[in-house]
Amino acid sequence: MKHKNSFLKVVICASCLLQIFVIPIPVQDQINKAINSVLTKPVYNIQEAEEGPATEDETRIEEDLELEEMFAPKHEQENEEAYQEEEEASSSKEERLPIYLTFDDGPSASTEELLDILKEYGAKATFFMLEPNIRKNPEMVARSFEEGHALGCHSVSHRVNVFYQSTDNMLWEMAVTSQAVEEIVGVGAPLVRVPYGSVPYMSNEQKEIFAEEGFNLWDWNVDSMDWRYKGEGYVNHTIEQIEALRSNNLNPVVLLHDLKTTVEYIPQLLEYLDEHGYECLPLNSEMAEVQFKSTY
Repeated sequence: MKHKNSFLKVVICASCLLQIFVIPIPVQDQINKAINSVLTKPVYNIQEAEEGPATEDETRIEEDLELEEMFAPKHEQENEEAYQEEEEASSSKEERLPIYLTFDDGPSASTEELLDILKEYGAKATFFMLEPNIRKNPEMVARSFEEGHALGCHSVSHRVNVFYQSTDNMLWEMAVTSQAVEEIVGVGAPLVRVPYGSVPYMSNEQKEIFAEEGFNLWDWNVDSMDWRYKGEGYVNHTIEQIEALRSNNLNPVVLLHDLKTTVEYIPQLLEYLDEHGYECLPLNSEMAEVQFKSTY
């Protein structure tokens, strides 16, 4: 009742003040009628609910307040849980370890299946391709590029006695291979891997010439030996090397081949990588290359 009494006092004081100032009687009559209307109109307050039956408006207000108290905490909890899930997902993604799967000698009859599997696992890879195979399978080159994989050159001849016969021939084979890629996807392929690795075939001077010509020369630090351990054996051999590099805080660059037996068991390797916090990424020209150390 405290708020109601205060309100009435204000109205009564206003009525008294009207008597002090000189106001025409007709106007005073209209103002008095308005004041009397206010004085006779009920004033509701939620605090008066205990003093008498609640009105329809009071009941509605109380119900609204109850609903607000009932649902607001739930909404806040749901929002907080959603926020935590987003934070955990973001944190998990940030903490994943990079790994670089590279496939040599393609494209081949197995490339389409390989691309399907990589897509299923959300994995990106790098393909070091042979120029004749690029010409034979342009659709696989285009698809690899469109799906975010990196494209690289692996020579024309893939024969030691032909490719390494001179520095000029080495550069020519890579340039021709890059041109074949560009004709299909619109850009060349500066990433290169020489047949059987740079050591013992390339000198430090030749590596410098490759860099001057705009080629990024890549070897590897994990050899799957998938050409020897056909089947599940290459997966275990690869995992052992990956874990050894992990203990030394080194990012694995894995040598694989575009072979049917490799593709058949690649899901096992991808499962392991996913379960152990790895993210398969493509190589790029901005990265520091992994190269074998030449002795001359």
